[in-house]
Parts: sequence; structure tokens; C-alpha cells
Amino acid sequence: MPIFGGNFVKETTTTTSTGDYVLGGAVPGFQPFSNVYSDGDLIPLVVTDNAGEYEIEVGTYNAGPNTISRTHVLDWSTANPMNWAAGVKSIYPAISAASTPLVCVAHGANSSDPSTGVDLTQGFDALSLWINPSSGRAWICFDGAVGAAVWYEFLTSNVLRVKEGSNRASGVATLAAGTVTVSNTRITANTRIQLTSQADGGTPGWLRVSARSVGTSFTITSSSGSDTSTVAWLLVEPD
Repeated sequence: MPIFGGNFVKETTTTTSTGDYVLGGAVPGFQPFSNVYSDGDLIPLVVTDNAGEYEIEVGTYNAGPNTISRTHVLDWSTANPMNWAAGVKSIYPAISAASTPLVCVAHGANSSDPSTGVDLTQGFDALSLWINPSSGRAWICFDGAVGAAVWYEFLTSNVLRVKEGSNRASGVATLAAGTVTVSNTRITANTRIQLTSQADGGTPGWLRVSARSVGTSFTITSSSGSDTSTVAWLLVEPD
């Protein structure tokens, strides 16, 4: 079970590439992970270069080498896992009364959704929640590193919503001569790729994933070489 404590825990790390995070000492005014966590503890984490690149995950604290392993990466800015360049990054518990507050805001029917321009001085940061109990809609903040908070809606009246767009977990693509290659850095060797036709075009056939390139793309192919249908895809990682 993740350990949600860790008030005023925040360290730097100069870790590069995709390995474990080597902790580099507490940020002034904060305390190190070693003061709060024990070997093997699972910790919800935010890692950011404070310039727009980030990784959100559940990490495992390793007391001996004073490192944190990337156990379950949940969200990222450009790659999974992040392939960090040189430079100082901040690493801190994702749910903490000091560093990244879990802010749960209940609004009435006249305040239906958060603005992407909500100022972070209001306390919204990565993994903050915005809930409208009147409509059953909820949003989570995935990018609170710099500037205004960025909110993604994940529930509307008990219906799952998945954000679409570049390198997201869902989207649509249009076949040309029965095939299309979809660029997506989320693709792993185990990703379950679900396909459904949204709008028939040409001569429709049955759909399959004919190829994948880990971290790069996957290819959708129809049994009909003249299929020009619009296809929806959904990416799911097995637990």
C-alpha cells in the first residue's frame, strides 16, 4: 500500500536516463525521504525539472543506497519512463500537506468545471482534485509544475472519460488503403490495443493490430485493402 505521509519532504536529484532516482539531499526548508520513509515503502511521487517536464508515479524507497525505484509510472510529459537529461530535478511525495496538497474542491451547479487558467497560488498542484457533486463530474490536475494548472476530466455521471490527443491513451485514426500507423510513445510490449470502427469507409473489413514499435507507434490493418474507415483505439496496460 502506498504511504501517503511525508509532509515537508522534498529533495533534489540529478539522475539522468531511465534508472532509479538517486536522492541528492533535501531542498532548503524541507526534510529528506530518509526522515519519513522506510526501506520498501511505496510512495506516490512527482518528479519535475521545474521547466515543464514531469513524471508522476508510485516509487519504492530503497534505504540502503538512498534511491527511489520507478515501480509504477502513472503519467509523464514526453516518455514512459522519462529519459531525463542532465540537470537538477525536484522529487517529492505527490500527496503531502506541504509540497503537493491534495485539494478537493466541491462546487455547486453554477461552477461546473475548472479553468485551465486556474492559478497555482490557489493551492492546485499535481494530483489535486476538482469535484462537482451536483453533476457527478470530476477532474484531476496532471500538470501543476509551472504556470496554470492543467485539468483532465476523468468521470462524468459515472462514465469513464479518457483524454484524447498526441501520445494519449485513446484516439481515432483513418485508414488509407486498409492501413494506418499511429504514432504513440505510450506503446509497450504488453499494451492491449482495443479497436472499433467509428465510421465505415470504402469496403470495410475486420481490424487487427499488425505491428507495434515499443515507445513509437502501432499499425492498424484491415482485412480489406480498400478500407478507408475511421477507427477508434484505446490503450490499456495489464496490471
